[in-house]
Amino acid sequence: MKICLLTEGSYPYVVGGVSSWVQMLMEGLPEHEFLICSIGAEAKDRGTYKYKFPENCVGIREEFLDDILSSKASCMKEGSLSPSEKEALYDLVTGDKEIPFIDLVEIFHYGRETSSPLDIFMSSDFFDIIQRVYEEKYRYLPFTDFFWTLRSMFLPLFYLLQQDLPEADVYHSVSTGYCGIIGGMAATVCRKPFMITEHVTCSREREEEIIKSDWVKGDFKTLWIRYFYRLARLAYGMADHVYTLFEYHAEVERSLGAYREIYEKEGKVIR
Repeated sequence: MKICLLTEGSYPYVVGGVSSWVQMLMEGLPEHEFLICSIGAEAKDRGTYKYKFPENCVGIREEFLDDILSSKASCMKEGSLSPSEKEALYDLVTGDKEIPFIDLVEIFHYGRETSSPLDIFMSSDFFDIIQRVYEEKYRYLPFTDFFWTLRSMFLPLFYLLQQDLPEADVYHSVSTGYCGIIGGMAATVCRKPFMITEHVTCSREREEEIIKSDWVKGDFKTLWIRYFYRLARLAYGMADHVYTLFEYHAEVERSLGAYREIYEKEGKVIR
């Protein structure tokens, strides 16, 4: 069996915790092959691995957020999105309405040709969505700061959703966040099982980090916090299995409504 392990901010660049668990998982299952798809913060970490990969680790794919945010699109495109696609992305940005994950698959994978993974974000249609959300909900904030905040949020997401992940028999994410979303996307496109193992509640951990942070100020903290909860809900909704280490974490996630989609799906389990 070939297993695609999706990591974020951990293996193979950070020692201990989740990274040690990933290493032990591969070493403890030598009869299976593993592919690592890692999302890191800074491209300076590329290739600076803290672990020696076991023989059954057959490859690693690295993506870095600072590479994505420094990328440039060729030009703004007109009329890139259909009315239904615009409404789906509007709901994604606002977070006021749950959207079926298949809508994102349709937008970012099926039947769309783009010259750059940045084309959708840089389209006039998506700019109109940003402007609409701003005028309806955030007029009290500076528009320029609002735009750049949304760019930092959604540009990596749109970029990652358009990448072709390696084919595997199972996709296993070690958290929600960006790696949870692309795990769900890969499993959907390849029609394979998808599981999430959370050692902590990722969305709650991001909330605590953002509240304490200096890099985001005032009401923009609320934007970021809601964004990570949105990613978590999407990832949970696509998972065939969700595993937590402690019942407390499961209770926290249930209190946030993270498991509602799984309860409603026949055959889904929580452990």
